[in-house]
Amino acid sequence: MERLKQEGFQVVTSTHHPNNAAVLIPKLKFGFIISGMQLHERFRFLIELKYFFNEERRNAYSKNIGLEL
Repeated sequence: MERLKQEGFQVVTSTHHPNNAAVLIPKLKFGFIISGMQLHERFRFLIELKYFFNEERRNAYSKNIGLEL
């Protein structure tokens, strides 16, 4: 994650199966936000997570979706 920040990335998005607690819980603890769900033809429902490196952008996103993060 530090390298992505140094490279100038502003957002990291990852998609995981909802039963994959071994990945979801550490990412949520790290600061990822659940940003959506997808219906995949093979994997069925998937959870989308986002991590914002820029605090202002994170705050704007949370305000737009009605959450206080």
